[in-house]
Amino acid sequence: MTTNYNRRFKHDISEQLAHIRKVRRQPLFEVAKGSGISPELIDKLECGGRQISWKSYYQLMSYYHCKIILIDA
Repeated sequence: MTTNYNRRFKHDISEQLAHIRKVRRQPLFEVAKGSGISPELIDKLECGGRQISWKSYYQLMSYYHCKIILIDA
């Protein structure tokens, strides 16, 4: 069962990944080829952060060379 916190966290990550791709001006098909994730799945992720597997998020973060840093607020 996916919690609201999990959905929100994935949504926030999705927004950041979409922003990175747009800032770098990388075409969707280039990212798909480099990350091994289908263009359709990347599009689902970027358009509202649909619920996809954590593995796909990890693959994209690895492709973009980004990481999640947790801070005590």
